[in-house]
Amino acid sequence: MYSKNKKEHSIRTLLLVLCSLALTIPLPIYLFVTNTQRTSKLQTEVNASDITADAVTAENVDYVYDEDQNLPETQEQTSKSTIEIKEFSIEIPKIELEHDIKENVNPAQSEIYMPILDQYIAHGLGTALPDEYNGNTYLFAHSKNSYGWTTPDGGWFTRLDELVLGDTIYIRYNGTLYKYVVEDILIVTPEETYVYRANSWFDDTSSLTLQTCYPRGTTDKRLIIIAKQS
Repeated sequence: MYSKNKKEHSIRTLLLVLCSLALTIPLPIYLFVTNTQRTSKLQTEVNASDITADAVTAENVDYVYDEDQNLPETQEQTSKSTIEIKEFSIEIPKIELEHDIKENVNPAQSEIYMPILDQYIAHGLGTALPDEYNGNTYLFAHSKNSYGWTTPDGGWFTRLDELVLGDTIYIRYNGTLYKYVVEDILIVTPEETYVYRANSWFDDTSSLTLQTCYPRGTTDKRLIIIAKQS
């Protein structure tokens, strides 16, 4: 009788152990799955944060003019278009040039700038006006074939290729005369649009950039004159 009871007790003990194991095994499996899901979610949130940071950084990159893309309309450009400009012209004594400038001309839209260049020298949209501190005023105009020392109508920048370092350029803007001295001369391809910029080439003062096609009467390259305000 004692042996039978002992056997039944052993069986009950074994069953209790097996039940306990059955209850405890799913718990670590559940914890493992749950922790894996949390880790995956956290990794997704971190990656999203990185993407957002990259996007913010990208917005700080200075805009460079692309001839296949319209210039972005910024708040600064919009405010410039409301400025009343009573006088805006250029004088380059060496090449006997005196001519009016048309402000805020989009160089990415030929249907806009081509008729303007027949009558004026164009000031590039989004670039600085002469009274803006540490800005770059960007002007562009045609060059044409020229016989003798003349400036043909519509080819207002034809004789820019005669300028050398140290030559003087004047800009008249709303009653003030601004003087610039040529500091650098570049020949670039049409694709090298880094020269189109709103910020000065120099750390301590404003600058002036003149652009025209080169050689005269062709569209092969661009002649760039960089002058420092003095």
